Amino acid sequence: MKYTIEEASLLVNKSQKSMYRHMSQSGLRYSFDSDKRRVILASELESFYKVKIDTTVSDSQMRILSENENENPFLKTLIEQVSFLTQEVKRLSDRQSELLSNIHPIPPEKVKKTSKVCPEDDPEWPKEVKTVSDIEQRKNIRDKYR
Repeated sequence: MKYTIEEASLLVNKSQKSMYRHMSQSGLRYSFDSDKRRVILASELESFYKVKIDTTVSDSQMRILSENENENPFLKTLIEQVSFLTQEVKRLSDRQSELLSNIHPIPPEKVKKTSKVCPEDDPEWPKEVKTVSDIEQRKNIRDKYR
């Protein structure tokens, strides 16, 4: 069974940072899955960290079976549904990570001001009042902001 770095780190009780360090410096072997994520075989985790990983447990680590699993169709159906939902959550989490990695913040200097807070910020606001039309123009601009 293959585990992502996140899953593997939980199984062997190491941080993800340690896992990456062991891969780059200590010879922990890994491969890439179809989504180009690093994955590690259970046997590699066992030999490198000297631990025993129970590969009969489902990926969700939530598989609770009775001794008479085949005699309890409700339990079997429930386990199948939990397994499906776990896979779906993982897929959606991966999709969320992919989408979040594509978000690039816009520098503040490139953000256009779309709302004017006060009439004096309006580009048409006369800076000096020289004529009656300037007063009327200021009045019209103030009315826009009310």
